[in-house]
Amino acid sequence: MQATRTFAVFVIMCVIFNLGCASVNVGYDDMQLEQTIVDKLAEHREKLHHETSAQLIQVTIRSKKLTKRFNLEMYHRNDTTAFYTGGFIGKGSFKGLLTGSMLQFAMLREKQYFDGLVTGLIEPDFSQYEYVLMRLMEILSGNLLCHASSAVPCDICNMWDQELFIKGDRIKKVIFRSLIDPIAIEVNLFKFKKEFPFYQIKQVKICNNSNGSKIKLKFIEQHYGPVPKAKFRMPDFAGWERIDYFELK
Repeated sequence: MQATRTFAVFVIMCVIFNLGCASVNVGYDDMQLEQTIVDKLAEHREKLHHETSAQLIQVTIRSKKLTKRFNLEMYHRNDTTAFYTGGFIGKGSFKGLLTGSMLQFAMLREKQYFDGLVTGLIEPDFSQYEYVLMRLMEILSGNLLCHASSAVPCDICNMWDQELFIKGDRIKKVIFRSLIDPIAIEVNLFKFKKEFPFYQIKQVKICNNSNGSKIKLKFIEQHYGPVPKAKFRMPDFAGWERIDYFELK
């Protein structure tokens, strides 16, 4: 059971690693980008707000405690992300629903669940990394970059430095480096297109330079449009065991 819970914690962390304005601006200047790129980013963000996305992601986790690779289904609409992994023949399978800062998480075979603030999921206190979750969720919802005209809360952006890798009329890669923790998020993109989706995420890497741990999300398939309602529906938890939090030792 402990091994299953440990694996579950790392999967949750891989999903998590998805206000007033401060005076320092760490975003980019729109003048650094061609207007066609700026327009495409804005239109992509607007269209994605009204679409449901579905992704099949290969997750690779490397740390001192665990090396693991598995596939994860992820679905996103507005401010809600659903995720599911089938485990191995049902063992280790779980499902989650993240809406804003609230998380429902179910370990299906064990019939155990968590329901509450995502920052209360893990002990010791995990709330210090909430800004990592917020930046990742904004990226998945179409707010790829931090800048004044985006819908990203500016104090979240002010916690990151941002480096763009541009070739011609496309952005190839963006690296976000935390200003308070040794954490970096690297986003690699497929080629920009003339129609929606104007870009798709190829790979996201999250690195913690203090302990050498890395999480890589490789996007195998991506689709936009209606998905079955069941993908955003959690099981009935009646009779299930409630998990107050996962303890990291």
